[in-house]
Amino acid sequence: GEKVLVLSIDIRRFKSINDIHGQNVGDALLAEAADRMADVAGPRAILGRLAGDEFLLVSPVSADMVMEIPQNISHIMDGQHVIDGHRLNIQMIMGAAIWPDDGETGEQLLKRADMARRDVKKSSLVTQQRFNSEMENAANRKRQIEQDLRKTIQNDGLNVAYQAIVD
Repeated sequence: GEKVLVLSIDIRRFKSINDIHGQNVGDALLAEAADRMADVAGPRAILGRLAGDEFLLVSPVSADMVMEIPQNISHIMDGQHVIDGHRLNIQMIMGAAIWPDDGETGEQLLKRADMARRDVKKSSLVTQQRFNSEMENAANRKRQIEQDLRKTIQNDGLNVAYQAIVD
């Protein structure tokens, strides 16, 4: 059956490209990235730039081909590019969510694709990942711990102690 791929995309270390080579080079890289991604995504895909170096791609896909578009984007984008005479090493970071498997609404799918992309950013080895429920469980656990800690601090339930280290 047909599914819908929601892909949250950005360029690893894009800020440093802008800082080192200037915003004109960064803008040219974004334009080239958009053109290349649109070419490999196909005519049924919708690609948009959200902000900075963040892109969103939405495309119908067959069940057996859900990760083909991210793999194709990696294939054409990851590696060395010459932009305005500057040699840049580019690596795309992508998080995927699939309708209806990973969510029913556009909001759920976007949130989960973005969650998967942020998870990829933590690793220097992984460039693309599909959402899984453990990501959401980990985010919920972290949020609960933060809430519990805030409540404990507000109720003076935390005692900070200092222990000197003596040789």
